[in-house]
Order: sequence, then structure tokens, then C-alpha cells
Amino acid sequence: MKKINKVLSVLIVILLLISTFEILYRSDTILNTVSYSIEIWINNIFPSLFPFFVLSEILINYGFVELFSELFKPVFEKVFKISPNASFIFIMSMLTGFPSNAKYTKQLYLSGKINLEEANKILMFSHFSNPLFILGTVSLLLSDKIIALKILFAHYITNIIIGLIFRNYNCSKLEFSKFSLKKALSKMHYKIINSPSFGTIMTNALKNAIDTLLLILGVVTTFLIISTIINNIFDLN
Repeated sequence: MKKINKVLSVLIVILLLISTFEILYRSDTILNTVSYSIEIWINNIFPSLFPFFVLSEILINYGFVELFSELFKPVFEKVFKISPNASFIFIMSMLTGFPSNAKYTKQLYLSGKINLEEANKILMFSHFSNPLFILGTVSLLLSDKIIALKILFAHYITNIIIGLIFRNYNCSKLEFSKFSLKKALSKMHYKIINSPSFGTIMTNALKNAIDTLLLILGVVTTFLIISTIINNIFDLN
């Protein structure tokens, strides 16, 4: 086992040295790759995700998780066999696209609104592309909005099918009950009156949105650099 670990350590060092050499030797190609990733981030990722990230943070602080949980309780308990709190993740992910499902899942898990099993389960069928990207960028590339709508519809249906297939996976013990609009509104009201000031919520929402988007930029750039290095070494088409 120790020999295997030593071999892996040596391989990692070799790969890092090769990567460093490629970055230095083909600096122009790497710089173009980084510029390209930043261009994608500025033109597509940031404008399509930033407003939704800020809005979702405000909605969470103003009790919309509780509201959605109560309103969509019968659907998520009976159809997907999952906590109704996960309905917020599913619906907001449909509106904003990935990686927002992971972001919202983490927020609700850390706040104790869903457990680890529910977090794993909702992540399986809430991996949506951003609808603005499909209806905007994809329809522009294909020059056909109808095809983009069909892709978006297929995208949503696929996730719902996955949710139905895995409805008995990590099945929570739930007490099925009907939703109550009065109860939903009272829960939301309680959350609002116990929330920080709007200025504090907005500031935190902006900071968290920027942090998440910068992380996404880092991930996109890193993977593009890795793919460029692999392409340079093996001369892939």
C-alpha cells in the first residue's frame, strides 16, 4: 500500500511538472485559453446566473423555502418521496440552472432544513441547464427558437423521470398531509419578522453570489487549461 502511495505521489509530481512546463512553453496558447474562459464567464455565465443567485438568497431569508415547502408538500412527499423543503431547490434550479442546485442544497443542508440523504437525492434530479442559456445562446446557435424550446422541455422531463425512477432511493419517513395556504403564509411571515435587515441580507446575497461566480470562473478556467495541455501533448482533434 505504501509503495502504491509513493508511486501515486511521484506521478502527481511528474504531472504537475509537465503542466508547469506546458504553461511556460506554450504561454500564448494558455493565455488565449484563459481569455476565452473569462469571455465565456462575462458574456454567458455571469449575466445568466448573477441575478438569480442574488434573488434566491433574498428569497431564502424571507421565508420562501417555508412557503414552497408547504405549497408543494403533496407533490414532493407523494411523487418523489422527499422532504417538501427540497421543492425550493428543485424549482429554483429549474429557473437558474446548475450549479445552483448544489448551492441551494448546501444552504438548506447547513441550515438543517434537509438531511444528508435528502440532499443526495435532490441533487440527482435537479441538474438543470439555465433556461436563459438554452433559449438565448442555444436558439441563437441553432437559429431556431422552437428547437430550443423542445430541448428545454426534454431537459425538464428527463430530470422528472430520474426523480420518479429513484423515488424509493433514500426514502424518508414522511407523514403525508394536505397543504395549507394559511399555514404557508404564517410560516413565511414568521421567517420575515425574524430575519436581519434588508440591507444586511442584500449585502450578504451580493457577496455570496460573487464568491460563487468567481469559483465557477476558476473551475471553468482550470478545466479549459487542462484540456488545452492534454490537446497540446497528444495533438487531439
